[in-house]
Amino acid sequence: MAVAKLNTTKLANFFRPERRVALERMVALKDTQNSNPAVKPVVLVKDKANESAEPLREEIPDRGLKLSLYQAKLSINPLAFRSLAALIAAVVVFFTSKILSFYVIPLIAYGAYTLPFSYLRNRAQKRAAQFNEDYPTVLMAMASSLKVGMNPYMALERAVKLLQKTSPIRVEVERLLLELRKGTSREEAVRYFAADIALPDLDLFRAAFLLVLENGGRFAPTLQRLAQVSRDRETLTSSALVSTTTMRMTANILLLVTPFVVGMIAVRTKDFWEIILHHPVANGMATAGVLIIIVGYAALRRMSDFRP
Repeated sequence: MAVAKLNTTKLANFFRPERRVALERMVALKDTQNSNPAVKPVVLVKDKANESAEPLREEIPDRGLKLSLYQAKLSINPLAFRSLAALIAAVVVFFTSKILSFYVIPLIAYGAYTLPFSYLRNRAQKRAAQFNEDYPTVLMAMASSLKVGMNPYMALERAVKLLQKTSPIRVEVERLLLELRKGTSREEAVRYFAADIALPDLDLFRAAFLLVLENGGRFAPTLQRLAQVSRDRETLTSSALVSTTTMRMTANILLLVTPFVVGMIAVRTKDFWEIILHHPVANGMATAGVLIIIVGYAALRRMSDFRP
């Protein structure tokens, strides 16, 4: 082994300095593998960014509210979240019961109760959209690195090097590589990769990545197809958002202009609120109007929220 080191060192003197450093590094990695059989064939190089990444250790929920909270990155107990939603519904009912008819109170309570769940879903979708901004690009960069002979670990690490340190996909990749360096099994490390991102395409990536790690094979074409699927999904979502812009604008106008019109009428009409609150016919008509506005706004927002 000493002779091999000497010959390699003599040979390296004929190269340029940067190539000589790379050759010495390869020899050092080879000696490390030969001296310790437990070291895997693929050796990952540590850096400061990877050392600062914290691994995911919590259990991944399967379904339901726990999964929604996990994907929205909210550290709150499901029971506490439901209690908060019930409290919001109770407060809304307390104030609206003084103005609206008793018959629409259950519908108002249900709508107020579902507001926190809508916020939860929108927060998860926003995190997934931020992750998907660089996801297809990383897949294509990884496929290019695999074509030139890199192994999957090195290709994945190289694909995120030019991204910002705060990029969600870079954080997840660094966490994955850190787990592998710490000795975590490949199955567990890959299972935790971007587990809190509500993106259906990630399940395909995890399955394909784990399959190529265990059995080998051509992984670059699979990555290219996954990147194409992700880009098509993002293009379809963007086109749908542009197409439904008028619908969302109408819903916002419907919600904002109506109180303004009611306020103008109240200023010009004597005893307006007294009549609305105490006259049965006027109160019933006001209740029906408020109900139509709320249902119409919710329907327009729901139809414009297109997710393929």
